[in-house]
Amino acid sequence: EQMETFLGCLQRNRVPEAWLSHSASSPFLISAWCLHLRAQHEHLESWRLERGQARSVWLGGLFQPSALFTAILQSQARVSNLPLDLLTIATTVTQFRSDNVERPPEAGVYIREMLLEGARWDNRENVIRECNPMETLGIMPILHITACLSKKGSSSSYKCPVYSSYQRGPTCIFCANLATFESPLKWVIAGVALLTSSN
Repeated sequence: EQMETFLGCLQRNRVPEAWLSHSASSPFLISAWCLHLRAQHEHLESWRLERGQARSVWLGGLFQPSALFTAILQSQARVSNLPLDLLTIATTVTQFRSDNVERPPEAGVYIREMLLEGARWDNRENVIRECNPMETLGIMPILHITACLSKKGSSSSYKCPVYSSYQRGPTCIFCANLATFESPLKWVIAGVALLTSSN
């Protein structure tokens, strides 16, 4: 019976449940799942070869991306001798592209290969803007993720959800603050989000 279930999944281009029990859940068809798994392996292998902190991290290449943010918060709490619950994640959009990061940041991590859905990033003004016609996804510059003291949100920034899947739902990893000249409500209504993968 297990073999029939397994073969049925393969025939329908679905990932067998037995495989998902040993990896992160996935909305992918099996062909895309295999490609994504290979990309994850290559990402982790390149990180291992760097021997130490990676110059930049691809969130889609991590099986448990939320653990990275916990580690950032814990590290900053130790360095600054502050209680963990006083800290929050801070996001800065850099001018870097994924191919021109030479070394890791002094604090936090650089996140690469993020996609902005429902808006575009204006590199000149460093704010989010409306999408260009016929364009729904745009590649973001590298994000610098650090920990800082918790403070009230600013009306000049949009608390943008970051999802690990194009299907969104329960796949929210964290919220990144993106600068805006317009009301953050505009971007909430538009459903603007960051994605770690376009699949």
